[in-house]
Amino acid sequence: MVTRAHFDYSKVSHFHNKAVRRAFLFATWKRKSIPYTLQKVLERPGGRTAQSIRLLTHAQRQQDSGGVYIPSFLRTRTSVPIPGEDPREQSFLTQSGVPIEDLNTLVLGSNLREGIQETGMQMLAETNPLAVYGLESILRKQLYTGRPLEYLDSRTERWTGQRVPWLDRIIAASPYSAMISAGEKPFDTRKNIGMRGANFLTGLKFSTYDTEKWKALDAIEQLTDELRQSPYVRTKEIDYVPRDYKDKLSPEMAQKMERRKDLEKIRNKLAEEERERKKKRK
Repeated sequence: MVTRAHFDYSKVSHFHNKAVRRAFLFATWKRKSIPYTLQKVLERPGGRTAQSIRLLTHAQRQQDSGGVYIPSFLRTRTSVPIPGEDPREQSFLTQSGVPIEDLNTLVLGSNLREGIQETGMQMLAETNPLAVYGLESILRKQLYTGRPLEYLDSRTERWTGQRVPWLDRIIAASPYSAMISAGEKPFDTRKNIGMRGANFLTGLKFSTYDTEKWKALDAIEQLTDELRQSPYVRTKEIDYVPRDYKDKLSPEMAQKMERRKDLEKIRNKLAEEERERKKKRK
């Protein structure tokens, strides 16, 4: 019973021990944890493991159905909103420290292709930090969340007032990244003292995001995907409709183009306000 719950790390295949463990961080833990959690759910659908999963997912669905907006990159993992927060600095419980959260690595949904892609990206995010740095630099996305690098919080901007993207990526990939993050947690004024203490002293993790900004960004991405299904929409630096095709564009697509332009203005305005808030906090 003890080795079943706490796992015997010596009982792995030769291939796993020599290759998988060297390529993926925490590979052995997940190799043991995910099957164990799934087995517990199947053995006792009404047991503590299954009820814990329902509790976390219910809190998320309840807010997403009409309460706090949950950004798209948070919907495939633990993301319980803290009520009563400013939407521009909305905090979420994003880690509870229990094994059931390992299931978040497996992204399931109605779109099989996107689910496989997101699952693969999350697995790649647990490889060697130098490999992650290279892949993220090529893809221009954070592997773990799928967020574009340009929208990530910039340490160099917080420290110096000037964003230096390549240095941000080096810091994130360095062995000192976790130490730097731990040192910053007690001084994050976006969170109350309880959340800061929990982040610093416990396995709980609270994260803060500008949900108004992400609502606009998610809507822009969704409209962009829909617009690119039209044969008359072309992509340069931005999607546009050539003059010869304007009369062929359907009224629905034309409306989406205008809607996206409005959302991009909102996004730019929110980004400017965010920069001003950061300046005032210094």
